[in-house]
Amino acid sequence: METIPDTQSGQTARAIGVLNHPETGFPFSIDGTIILDGQKRAYLALESMPKELLSADSAFLIRPEIINRRPAISVEAEVLPSGAVVLDMKPEAYSREREINAGYRILAKAEVGAVEYALAENPNSHFFATWERTPGNDKAGESNYYWGHYHENRDKAVEDFCSRVSEKCAELAEERKPSVRKQLAAKHPAKDAPASKSHTKGAR
Repeated sequence: METIPDTQSGQTARAIGVLNHPETGFPFSIDGTIILDGQKRAYLALESMPKELLSADSAFLIRPEIINRRPAISVEAEVLPSGAVVLDMKPEAYSREREINAGYRILAKAEVGAVEYALAENPNSHFFATWERTPGNDKAGESNYYWGHYHENRDKAVEDFCSRVSEKCAELAEERKPSVRKQLAAKHPAKDAPASKSHTKGAR
């Protein structure tokens, strides 16, 4: 077997093969996108996750990293002689934490700055939701989720989750840009104004 070759950071490639169950090793078919970071580290785009591992029936909470402003799963990758890819999720990519909010099971969480986004499924209705949360505002240990988007379709919910993460990343990047005024001030620092001359009238 060959490992994923060195490549330029952020390069994407089509991945056809399997993603193994983290505990049983059962292989789930994938046909999606992997992102390579130039140091033989590979990430599976969240949209390419098998639904069996990203559903209310799964035993895992998926914890994607933000790669190229999109949620992606850290994986070990091998390429078979046939060209098929075999992926294994790294331990940091998932946990056995089970969290319920408003009857929805949380499937995945991604942090962007001070906020967190969650993807969830209602195990009874099989509707999906995405929420935003500010962990710093949680009270009494309860997660305060807000701004819910609701979907009947899993793929649309996953795409909405990824889009919310991406938009927040872009927003934070824009906020970090120095203003035009600051840029001009840095190029042309203000000169000290000359001290004003004091005029004193002599006593008569």
